[in-house]
Amino acid sequence: MSVDQIVEEISHRRHEKVAELVDRLTRILYEPGEPELDMTWKQETRRRLAEIENGNVQVISDEQVSVRVWQVMGRASGMDETATPPLQNKDPKPPSAE
Repeated sequence: MSVDQIVEEISHRRHEKVAELVDRLTRILYEPGEPELDMTWKQETRRRLAEIENGNVQVISDEQVSVRVWQVMGRASGMDETATPPLQNKDPKPPSAE
């Protein structure tokens, strides 16, 4: 199966399933066992958390990030920059399993 076929297949799946796949692939690529990399990320995480706690950076909502990503993606693909992401499911019930 080609990468394009995989992407096409997962593009029709629920976001939660895609996120789970990405998480699992990331774990395969960056398994524990690279102590230097693990330590680097821990230090980076601590640094970023300190920036937030000290008020040195402005935290933005996931919705703002989503809108910005859509704008950048639209610009890169020639789509309308004013395009907005689809509404997120705000239903408190968990989605049904596939």
